[in-house]
Order: sequence, then C-alpha cells, then structure tokens
Amino acid sequence: MQHRTLKELQKSKGDSPYPTTMVKVNVVKVGHTASFTSSSGDKAAMLNFSVSDGTEAMIATLSDESQFGKVREGRSLTIRNFLVKGNRLVLSKMTKIMAGQTIQVPEILKTKAVTLIMPVSPSKTLKEVEESPVRTIMTVKGEIIKVKKNLILKLFHM
Repeated sequence: MQHRTLKELQKSKGDSPYPTTMVKVNVVKVGHTASFTSSSGDKAAMLNFSVSDGTEAMIATLSDESQFGKVREGRSLTIRNFLVKGNRLVLSKMTKIMAGQTIQVPEILKTKAVTLIMPVSPSKTLKEVEESPVRTIMTVKGEIIKVKKNLILKLFHM
C-alpha cells in the first residue's frame, strides 16, 4: 500500500478518493462535534479535527461515530480509504483508522493545525464593532465599565 504525505494530497486536483493509499498523521487538535439530520432522516454526527504529518497541516472530518474514540490529541494514526475534498480529509464508515508510528510535528505546523480548527477571531475597534452585523464573532480589546441587565456591554477603548 502506497503512503502519501498531506502536502502531496493537497497538490492533487479535485475531489479524489484514495482507496489504495495510506496517510500517517498526528492528531493535533480535536474540534467540535456537529450533530445533524442526514438526507435519509437519520440523526448523525461529524467530528472535526486537525492533523499534521510533518509536511503540512489539514482539517479532517469523521462521520463514523464508532471511530470517534480513536481520535485523540497527540495520537498518531495511519488512515486508509479516505477522500480529499479541497484541503480537507474526509473520513467515513469506509475509512480504516489504525494506531500508527509516533510522528514528530514541528511547532509551526502545530500552530497552523490549531488555527485551522480554532481560527482566531479578528480584533476590531469599537467603531468597527458598532458598524458590524449582529452576531459577528470578533475580539475587542478594552475594559468593561458597565454590564446592563440585558447583557449589553459598554467598553472603554484602550
């Protein structure tokens, strides 16, 4: 069975299945589990996490709930029978996930992998906050000077 790197997989064009290819990765950060109703009306869940193999970092999604327990931060895995969609590994019930050899991931790729699964919210000024659409996620630097009952915060810009 042929082993490929994440960098090689990202260079490939289009959405491609890899039934005869293996990839060895380290789980850097486990994200959230999204629950949804499938097209057939069944309840389902999808685990989002980021991985790196030392050459690149990518997002991975796993839709087979019976394999969620195999995905833990710091664990090295060998994965077979997966899809690549854009810059994402797509793992399903057909995917084989096995324990793999320990992979050393450079700090820069660990940081990239964490940012992929937990992106930093943009930092805004108070004026930009006032002009932003409702429910926009952002970071505001300042000091809370008053909290009203309806949870509106008045911020003092530093």
